[in-house]
Amino acid sequence: KDTVMAEVAHRPELLAIGGLQAWLQASSEEVLRRQLIELFKTHQPTVVVACDNDAAAAIVAIKAWLATETGWVLFVEDASRASATLWDVLPPAGVGGRVLITSTATLDSEYPAPPESRLGLAPFATAESIELLRKMSIFGKSAPTAPVGETEAELQQRCVASGATDCYLPPPDAGGVEEKPTARRVRRKGIETALHTAVELGRPELATFLGETIGNLPLSVALCGHLLRVDASLGGVMALIERFRRTADLAEMDQDGRNPRLDRHYYGLYVSVVINLDRLRGGDLTSTPDREAAVALLAAVSLLHHAQTPMSLLKGHTIEGLSQRLSPCLSTVCRAAPGGTTQCLSPTCAATSRERQVAAVMADSALLDRARTLCIEYGLLQPGGVGSGVVGVVHQLVHRCLRRELVERVVGGGAVVRVVEHLLQNRFDFDQSTPPSQWAEHRLMTPCVQAWGDWMLGREDGRGAHHVASNVLSRLRSMLHNADGDAAAAAHLEFRVLTFLRRVLP
Repeated sequence: KDTVMAEVAHRPELLAIGGLQAWLQASSEEVLRRQLIELFKTHQPTVVVACDNDAAAAIVAIKAWLATETGWVLFVEDASRASATLWDVLPPAGVGGRVLITSTATLDSEYPAPPESRLGLAPFATAESIELLRKMSIFGKSAPTAPVGETEAELQQRCVASGATDCYLPPPDAGGVEEKPTARRVRRKGIETALHTAVELGRPELATFLGETIGNLPLSVALCGHLLRVDASLGGVMALIERFRRTADLAEMDQDGRNPRLDRHYYGLYVSVVINLDRLRGGDLTSTPDREAAVALLAAVSLLHHAQTPMSLLKGHTIEGLSQRLSPCLSTVCRAAPGGTTQCLSPTCAATSRERQVAAVMADSALLDRARTLCIEYGLLQPGGVGSGVVGVVHQLVHRCLRRELVERVVGGGAVVRVVEHLLQNRFDFDQSTPPSQWAEHRLMTPCVQAWGDWMLGREDGRGAHHVASNVLSRLRSMLHNADGDAAAAAHLEFRVLTFLRRVLP
């Protein structure tokens, strides 16, 4: 459903509408209301100008605007029968703008969408998974070269023997003019790539792997495709299947009360993420600063919002500023150590090398951009769209896997948490004296504050972090109450913070 939504969002007829276009999250009533209000305060402020301290009135004004205007498109994720705000604000079918809603529930006739506007998405079949890999052109880098001195007849016979007759393209009929060497090399390279693809994707072991191991989950299939495409050293599909077999650690994966042997989607996705992370780090090759930075970026984003983390939150910091927050040392006391890590020469420095490694990415805009590009190449991050201003989009299940692998289950995960805490403290400094001219920038940060707060408040042991958690979330409560006029949401957040503090404080 996420792929279908992305395809629709990029259709020319929708892009041509212009006006107000936004992605919204409907899995939480509180989050959806806040996103709607923040969306209109930022992009259509005149609609809610008289409702600064009244969230309910703002929702009423938004509902009226959606029913009378046509220049808007909303993409709403994870709706359910309980999404009361969504069903309330949407105008009747045929009125207003356009909306695309995804849901795991079957939304029947009691909801606004008429039957002809509903599209049921069936699970992928194995043949569709193979076709997805074919369309990704995954073997362009790893296709073997043709045998030296092979004739056209021998090449054609090799295609026939492999069951891939259609892969052979004869030389063009140029009226007796001999094919130029460059054109011949390009043509033969295309044949070798097509033949190699046909052989690899035609292996019965691949069909079994896709159907029985990863359950034909499109996201897992795509991750495998990204890995084969960007990492030619991995080899073909047999090497990938063997890597899955060696990587799977079923006992450690079953942390949500789910049986990984029976839940093939969960199993395949988790192992796909683990393998992609390993190859991103460099696998058996020597790691590089860019690869280390990419892993550090994914670790930080795993604690923030999966689709609405603004680049402005991560960029523009200085290593000196972050270092002073993370330790009593100044950055000049620390020096680069072999292998791209850092070590401090002062015995009083409490910062770990992992903290400084993550902080260094946020202090180097060029390094951050290269790290982001690497994450996209490996399929762990999707571009956020031109002009969106976000780091990118991480699928929610991948987001959870990254957090588990890079933060919750590793030594040094706490260092990532501390860096993210200080990023939020530096940039999200809202209080009652913050002028309205700065509210829009703070609203860009609120999804990240909320996501980080949800994770923090759910931790079994929050000792050592309760001061930062209560401080940052108190700023969010102040913004909800004073800027958004949502007293109910502010009170609910305050209750959650107090409950958290009672649990972790002695």
